[in-house]
Amino acid sequence: MGEAQSQAIIATADDAVLAKLSCVERGYYDDPFISAMAIGASSASGLSTPNPPLRIPLRYSKDSDRVQFSSSGQLRLDKHHRPLSPGSARKIASGFEGRMTGEAMMNRFPPMSSTEPIIRRGTHARVAAIDQTIRAFLSLSPGAEKQIVILGAGRDTTCLRYLFGFLQNHVKNTTKLSEKDGDMRIKLVNVKPMVKWYEVDHPSVICAKARSWLPGCIPEGYKYQCTQITGCDKNETSKSYSIRISEENAADATGCSIADENDYYHLIGHDLRSPPSELFSIFSHHGYDSSNPTLFVFECVMMYLPDVVSRDLLRFIVESANALASPTATNPFVAVAIYDPIPCNDRFGQVMILNLQKRGILGNRHGRRNFTNENTLDVNKDSPLSLEKTRTLSDQLAKLIQSGFDIAVGCHMMDAFDHGIVSIEERKRSTRCDMLDELEEFVLLMKHYCLVVGVRSCDADGGDCTSRQDKLVGYQLCSMGEESPIGFQEGFCTVARK
Repeated sequence: MGEAQSQAIIATADDAVLAKLSCVERGYYDDPFISAMAIGASSASGLSTPNPPLRIPLRYSKDSDRVQFSSSGQLRLDKHHRPLSPGSARKIASGFEGRMTGEAMMNRFPPMSSTEPIIRRGTHARVAAIDQTIRAFLSLSPGAEKQIVILGAGRDTTCLRYLFGFLQNHVKNTTKLSEKDGDMRIKLVNVKPMVKWYEVDHPSVICAKARSWLPGCIPEGYKYQCTQITGCDKNETSKSYSIRISEENAADATGCSIADENDYYHLIGHDLRSPPSELFSIFSHHGYDSSNPTLFVFECVMMYLPDVVSRDLLRFIVESANALASPTATNPFVAVAIYDPIPCNDRFGQVMILNLQKRGILGNRHGRRNFTNENTLDVNKDSPLSLEKTRTLSDQLAKLIQSGFDIAVGCHMMDAFDHGIVSIEERKRSTRCDMLDELEEFVLLMKHYCLVVGVRSCDADGGDCTSRQDKLVGYQLCSMGEESPIGFQEGFCTVARK
């Protein structure tokens, strides 16, 4: 894969964050961190956000009915405890004497993003499906330590939304707020979470996120501490960081260059085309514990990996599950959640492929990045991308089973939207946010994306558990009907087993 193609793939993170930003501004879901995370992003369609940090309302004071401004904060809430859109902020601020004129505020708050309703509706379904899968995983074995690995994380804000209570209360966010001195402020809900988060992406992306994007997302009253972890690889080509977010009056952490066992948020700089053993070696420097239940999330990421590389990565994840069983491990399992397009073999799928070719993402053959010979690319130049090899839902399920997972379940996103995974409340909310005229096109689009979940589990002695899948905690993620924590429904999803 050439450098131009690599950069084209890395740039898709900007497309994703701008689409999500448009959803949040329109009211599809609540994410007060997305506007700061999107600063400087630009998409292939020409959408962009300003590079300089905006001076925007951070808090709403219920006593004085005044919007309070911060020169560094990006978060803002209205008096109903909802994030203010830039449009709302302009409208409120323009009425305050002695603050700013309406014209000045319009200059301060340029339109952040503009996306078609059909894209917003699909993006919201994508966020809702991934959020529901993560919530389902977190609901298993309450009180047990867990790990979530976001692969190809880019500008993802899921960990922040979890820490501040927006992920758990997706529709009605009330527990995240506390009153202090008459102000409504965002509250850090999970101060010492039982969940460790790992975000993995290209070293250049992780470096930007740790040093530029994340600091601007931190609410008033909290401090951001970022420690670069050294000694993760012999060539020091990776960039990895341990992140702490704490209240300003909390004691400072020691400035060491190794991750503390209590650190719960880690950024890992790693090229996913590299051997997966290198990634897990870096994990070992960040407190990763293979005996804890772990969920790996691929949100529009697997599609960009060479197929042979993606299969190697999945097999390595399965091998980590095979090795995790120990007498002290309780219900050990590893799961993967994949959200990807399925171009099928129809005209619509051909257009999807053509659009990626125009962007320089498809067209050439791709191989594994080999760092053993002066950081050169080589190996299998004839390997197509995963998108080209897994064109249907059945292909996606078969790939997981062939890679060693015990069970896999999946559905296309139209069934996820209509039948259980996307809740009724979220569907109603999306309907209120936008009038959708292109209903047939929306259905067609949604049928060309899928959500797939796979699980691999072991006995404490390392034995195979396929024969008693219904009795093990991990396999609940792949259950159907009323017992499904994700929402898969019989007749609207497909299951594959060993």
